[in-house]
Amino acid sequence: MRIIKKKINSLPNQIKKINERELPRITAEDYQRRINALINLGNGKYTDYIIYGDREHFSNIEYFTGIDPRFEEALLLISAEKIPTLIVGDEGIDYSKRIPYEINDIVFHGFSLPRQPRPTKTILRDILSEAGLNKKSKVAVIGWKWFDSRDFATDEEQFDLPLFIYNELIHVCSENNLFNGTYLLQDNEIGLRTNLCAKELILTEVSGTKCSNAVHRVLKNLSEGITELEASKHLMIDGDPLSVHSNVNFNKNYFYAIASPMPDNKLKIGDVVGVGMAYRRSLCHKVGLFVEDESQLEPKRRDNVKKIFEKYFASMKTWYESVKIGVTGMEVYESVVAVMGEPIDFGVKLNLGHGIHTDEWLNTPFYKNSNEKLHSGMAIQCDFTAAFKDLNIGVHAEDGIIIADQKLQNEIKQLSPESYERMLARREFMKNELGIYLADEILPTSDLSGMVFPFVGNLGYVMAFVEH
Repeated sequence: MRIIKKKINSLPNQIKKINERELPRITAEDYQRRINALINLGNGKYTDYIIYGDREHFSNIEYFTGIDPRFEEALLLISAEKIPTLIVGDEGIDYSKRIPYEINDIVFHGFSLPRQPRPTKTILRDILSEAGLNKKSKVAVIGWKWFDSRDFATDEEQFDLPLFIYNELIHVCSENNLFNGTYLLQDNEIGLRTNLCAKELILTEVSGTKCSNAVHRVLKNLSEGITELEASKHLMIDGDPLSVHSNVNFNKNYFYAIASPMPDNKLKIGDVVGVGMAYRRSLCHKVGLFVEDESQLEPKRRDNVKKIFEKYFASMKTWYESVKIGVTGMEVYESVVAVMGEPIDFGVKLNLGHGIHTDEWLNTPFYKNSNEKLHSGMAIQCDFTAAFKDLNIGVHAEDGIIIADQKLQNEIKQLSPESYERMLARREFMKNELGIYLADEILPTSDLSGMVFPFVGNLGYVMAFVEH
């Protein structure tokens, strides 16, 4: 087999439109099942669960309520056989009325923005006590991170809570009865948000469709002299919330990795180009060179581009063909490393992919010596960037997949035949056009899945494997 630059006539699904009015909705019953699942998962170890959220770390609260902290901090308290309590600031209380089930929503003015009105005196420790916490409570504190012995000098339990909240919490509860419970939602195997239902996976697919179409639209409209900010307008972002800042970066700005588009950086022939965006549940990002073909590159750079892009595509193909139900993150990692070599030596600084949900990075099973197994219900990003600043070369092709056994695929098909058909069309495209063969349980969520565009000045060519 060999790698070639292959001409493609069109992307999959270009005549298939999304009817967002018919998307599945997360109902009160769904949220209640999630609450019950959390309680069952921690049964026998915890009596109560405190979930922290803020503007950046909203996903765990949103998972149980459907609302996300916008300007302020928030706490969600869940206990068995009790009505949940949501503690918010002044601007969160009206928003909390959207929650479709019974909940005690309480204002703590300390969560409000600076110098907003304090019509009544509210003390957080009193609110926590009235919600049922006491010195006997065994509390799973769920933030967004949990830690291991490499992160701190001691093995003492750590929490990613603001200190002012933690100080109030230990006044009400015994410090020895507080435990980091973030794993209950984000562990790669048992975490609730790594075991998604058919509704969630359909929403993941729709998000991936929208992201990939937006990225492709920007790439199609690139022209010499256009600025990053001008190019970003072709994303045509709608009102769905984003999970990261949009990335439209040329030349040196690409190597800043997470920079926003600039109004004064103009595109030049030969520039490295990175274009990406993320609605919640999906991210698509593509990196290539702004030329139409090799002839626009100087000879030395041309040789390096060929070697780097071919190795990257071979590594990415291996990743896609290695992910299956039951394999460990280590097995995927080692399969890719056998092709790529040590990631850091190939300009790859982070993991070889990761989980995704409403937050862009949920967790990752893909690391050296990982025994965490992939399973049905996961939403995963193929995501590893190879950046060579000294050579002025970068390549990245980030897209999403879901892992779904036959039972879960049948549920997806029944709830949204259109979503299921789009994913099957992508599987066929990857096999027939790119030479990438996915396991039956792997469903791509992006219309650009597996596509590496070496020359973004000519989107009619992609990297592909051929037999001879």
